[in-house]
Amino acid sequence: MTIAERIWNCVQDRAKAIARPRWLASGYRRRRLREYLTGYMMILPSSLLIFTFGIFPVGFALYVSLHKWRIKKGDLIGLSNYARAIGDLAYLLGFVLGVGALLACFFMLRKIAKQAKENHDRPWWLGLTGILHTATVLACIRWFVLLLPEILGIADKIVGLERTSQLFRRMLGEALRAETVLPAWRLFAGLLLGSLILGWLANHLWRSRRNLAYQIDFGLAALALVGGVLLIWFSYNEVALAYRIAAETGADPGIWPQIITISSGVMLLAIAWKMWKGAAEQTSGALFGLRLFGAIGLMVGAWL
Repeated sequence: MTIAERIWNCVQDRAKAIARPRWLASGYRRRRLREYLTGYMMILPSSLLIFTFGIFPVGFALYVSLHKWRIKKGDLIGLSNYARAIGDLAYLLGFVLGVGALLACFFMLRKIAKQAKENHDRPWWLGLTGILHTATVLACIRWFVLLLPEILGIADKIVGLERTSQLFRRMLGEALRAETVLPAWRLFAGLLLGSLILGWLANHLWRSRRNLAYQIDFGLAALALVGGVLLIWFSYNEVALAYRIAAETGADPGIWPQIITISSGVMLLAIAWKMWKGAAEQTSGALFGLRLFGAIGLMVGAWL
């Protein structure tokens, strides 16, 4: 074989190696992929059992507790059942859980920043992937919550009809294609597809052992943020309802709604003071102005 032929063979081998995906060219990556798939397949049956007989019954019980439920589902009544059971403390529990979720989001982001500084990483662009993962989970929950009343309503629709499996399948298909359910399903399917594609691109662009960990941490932080905001918003609505009922009836709204409002003002003032104090340490005029206006906004919110 001549030197020219050897060079040409080397060029061809190199071109094939470049054209071939790295994860296919590497036996180590193939083994890791097989190990991951094997592990997920092994825990899939137990995960399905835990969800079916553990997580789902608890979630459904929570859904039932927020409604006026006798034999059939009634209207949404919020935390009224909890308020009758444990008093106005239910509002405080929702508020504390919401604040705890926001603190969890803060500490999660601080953990990400610490790891990035220690490893000299720049993982913040992975926040988009984590947020998309969280949006997919929330869209799935939204689709299920909208679908559940349609499925439960089948009991009312089959009254007086012959109960057959064909009738139930037809009613179930109508529930899945309901006016509110079908758009929610399409949104969930689109977000799921986008989440998978973006996650694959993120792993392909930055091949690091910490890539998936960063995505999970960002997703958990976003989930904690959304959960905390929803819990606090829900608690404030219940507190506002308690104040409105007290104003209409002339009764005392209770100690816990007042503690929630006063505590909220105190916390906002504390955050505003810390932000105001930190504004003096900024070297950039833009950051100084941002912190200053943020502190003023928090002080107005505390006053309100």
